[in-house]
Amino acid sequence: MRINERIKTKPVDLLQAYRVANSAADMASNLDEKIKAYDAVINFCFSSQDCLMDDSTKRNMVMYWTYNNIGDALVSKNTKDSGFPFDSANYTAALKYYEASFQVARDDAEKMNALQRMADTYKKMGNNAKWLAAKEQIIEHMDDSYKRRAYAELAEKTDDGEIYASLYEKALNYVTKEEVSVLAKCQNTLEICDKLKAVYRAAGDKGNLKRLSDLSDKTAFVAINALAERIDNEYDRNKRLALFAQILELEEKYLGKDAEYRLHIYRQLEKLLEEGDVLNVNGTKYSKDKIHQMLKN
Repeated sequence: MRINERIKTKPVDLLQAYRVANSAADMASNLDEKIKAYDAVINFCFSSQDCLMDDSTKRNMVMYWTYNNIGDALVSKNTKDSGFPFDSANYTAALKYYEASFQVARDDAEKMNALQRMADTYKKMGNNAKWLAAKEQIIEHMDDSYKRRAYAELAEKTDDGEIYASLYEKALNYVTKEEVSVLAKCQNTLEICDKLKAVYRAAGDKGNLKRLSDLSDKTAFVAINALAERIDNEYDRNKRLALFAQILELEEKYLGKDAEYRLHIYRQLEKLLEEGDVLNVNGTKYSKDKIHQMLKN
């Protein structure tokens, strides 16, 4: 009884209007009643010039919750167990409320939350172009240190080669923004370069292929130097050999044409290997005797 009495009480401010709406929504027998309850909050605000022109944190917070609640209810109407017939117009209407919640969002976290709701709705609608655009907007609101991974993950969700390359190009721009080691940045750069080179090779794009190949070679040098520095600071012999295996993988894949640098790597490995040691790198077995013969030739 007390709840019913509170719901019938005319609210005196926006927050109270929202609380009344919440109580009514909790007792609603269907989604339309729930939508009507939260719609009363919007009507309360739009009927007040003060509330309509207010841009305070409190007002925007309440309106953000309200718009999202209505949008969520509209999307839910299209689920099988909602009791309502499927109507694509529910998605269109929900998107308008999510857009409104985005406009009153107080920070990047709330903006990304609204955009994610929009992206999910576009996905349900089968509108992949707008789904992708919303996902990119979400990434734009992220901290730069997270964008490389986010763009890469998004790229892997598209079958369009042009979009795939565009997203990985964007990911490449944020490799240096991550709070990881120099070696990790190099590894991430090389991984992206490999993916982009495959796309540009298939497209016959020689200009971009050369650009990415040059970047790969330069990055491989930096990665090898970072690994060499780790070897110098590592006392465990097995770990040093494991690090050297990584150097050999990079040398074979990216620096094979640089004979002088290759010899430098082999000389360092010969010093590290002991009689009887065998270092297996992608099926190639390196021993002290084999390295010695390679250096002689």
